[in-house]
Amino acid sequence: MNSEQQRAACAFLYQHWKDGTRCDGLPPDLCAADRAEAYRVQTGETGISLPDPIAMAIALRPELCSSSSMHYVDIETASELTRGMTVVDRLNVAGDGRNRDLWEWALLAQVKTHVCWALDVEGWKKALYAALV
Repeated sequence: MNSEQQRAACAFLYQHWKDGTRCDGLPPDLCAADRAEAYRVQTGETGISLPDPIAMAIALRPELCSSSSMHYVDIETASELTRGMTVVDRLNVAGDGRNRDLWEWALLAQVKTHVCWALDVEGWKKALYAALV
């Protein structure tokens, strides 16, 4: 799909999302309504998860993050069960003797990451709509 087709698909999805209608006939990977239903079944929440657009929006407009803190962060690469999962030392226990071996690289480098826990949803939606139009 070229960029013009992607823009048209985004506009189509936006209109159907705004109108509350389904997008039958589109390829499943483009159908926001199907994604929203799957997300509701899996999490019990209404909507869909959009981590990449949210991360980009916060990178461009940090004020969209309404609650944040600094933590050690790692990506699990060894486990069959959680491979690819982002692990955040939210309780700040990396330096505890029981955890030190797992977080040794971060403790030595003193590398902490700014983690956003809450988003200005209305501000994010405005930024998203502006990017789509």
